[in-house]
Amino acid sequence: MDLRLNRTGAGRIFDKQLPVFNIFYPSQHDLEHGDVFTDGICAVQDNDFSQTKSVALYFHFPFCDTICNFCPFTRGKYTDHQIITDYLAALCKEVRSKNATGKLFTLPVSAIFVGGGTPSLLTAEEIRVFGQLVHQNFNLAGLREFSFECEVKSVTEDKVIALRDIGVTNARFGLQTFDPYWRDMFDLTASIEQIYAAAALFERHIRYTSFDILYGMNGQSPEMFERDLEKAVDVGNSLIDVYPLDNVVTQTRLHEKTKAAGHAPLTAEMRHEMNGMLRAFMRSRGFLPHNGHGYVQASKTECDRDPVVTRDYTFDYHNHVYGYHGFEVVGFGVNAISILKEKVLTNPNNRRSYIDQLMKNGQVSTQLSRHSREVDASRSLVTRLPYHGYVSRAEVDWDRMPAETLSALHQLYDAGLVEDCGPEILLTRQGWEWYVNLMYFMMPLSQRKILDGFIVHSLGQPGRELTTSQVVFS
Repeated sequence: MDLRLNRTGAGRIFDKQLPVFNIFYPSQHDLEHGDVFTDGICAVQDNDFSQTKSVALYFHFPFCDTICNFCPFTRGKYTDHQIITDYLAALCKEVRSKNATGKLFTLPVSAIFVGGGTPSLLTAEEIRVFGQLVHQNFNLAGLREFSFECEVKSVTEDKVIALRDIGVTNARFGLQTFDPYWRDMFDLTASIEQIYAAAALFERHIRYTSFDILYGMNGQSPEMFERDLEKAVDVGNSLIDVYPLDNVVTQTRLHEKTKAAGHAPLTAEMRHEMNGMLRAFMRSRGFLPHNGHGYVQASKTECDRDPVVTRDYTFDYHNHVYGYHGFEVVGFGVNAISILKEKVLTNPNNRRSYIDQLMKNGQVSTQLSRHSREVDASRSLVTRLPYHGYVSRAEVDWDRMPAETLSALHQLYDAGLVEDCGPEILLTRQGWEWYVNLMYFMMPLSQRKILDGFIVHSLGQPGRELTTSQVVFS
């Protein structure tokens, strides 16, 4: 896919909409060396953290009570709690083995994210065991945020109290939609009553609570979307994440269900207009974007100022995933990703293999993807600027910035999508509307090719479809 700025002055700024909205950058693939595997324990032990400015930790629990058909992440049903017990033991071993040299304990950890799957399938006691593991193996003196994903059917007060006691600051759950029709289409099984009960428990014990809302499904109308947003803000949360459905990676079952229901593909124009409607609606209810997906309830003073992206709140984990060079992520568990200097590590995606490797051999076979220092430098402009709305010039490694990225930046200046404000570079209002396209547009060609290949591969799977009208603006 090639995205070109529309230089005619008419129509859309871009002629296409990038069909993926969650991008890990740099890529998990190495064009030069292909698929290379190494022992993930040694890869982290030997990693050079000397230039690391800040670290986020990611822990993955790939177990689900319900398999939601929109979910692109590594997960699986379970029939016996024993595999969760075994998995937690293996995860503990991975953490302790990677930290055997004590190097991880010296890292400046700013954020922790526990995702899945459904981490809240752990018992309250297992949550405390996990918390003890984290506190014993990392220096959390500078920790600003500790997020834990939950599925509302598995939420109980003793678990929420355990989360509070181990230091969790952010409880996150996937609400997705209030609409009974779309809840059925997504194969969601939690009741609305369970959602409200879990939200009340989090409100009582955890500092922040956030939930996800999806939009842009084939067959969804703007009126349906607005009704969902009305109910979302009425829950009373100060944080709401709103994501466009990522048709490239949703499960084929959802494609089959929407097709069988006779829903026509939602065009690129309609999805783009929904994005504009989203900001206008949330602004009218006192919410401002704090990054590409997230909204926070802002003060009246901040709403009156109406910045493109507010700085009153920041989701610190995403400051690392979509961050400056030197802001790194260290991952643990099945399919966990580590974004490190000049490399990306991806753990195996089979949970039984993961458990056996660690418990029997003390190793974990991890995919190693290498990239250049120039690609590391480009993170500031490729992801940090579009996703968070600004970059500090002093934090950018201009000497190593790829020429392709610099050239793209100047074209975005000319198009009015970013502006130079002295010590900072800022997104304009129009630039924010296109933040995903800006990520792609500023990538070096080598990284674009990898993302293009991923999209082609995903759409090559039987049952997954994406029409031209969903990508190309008419």
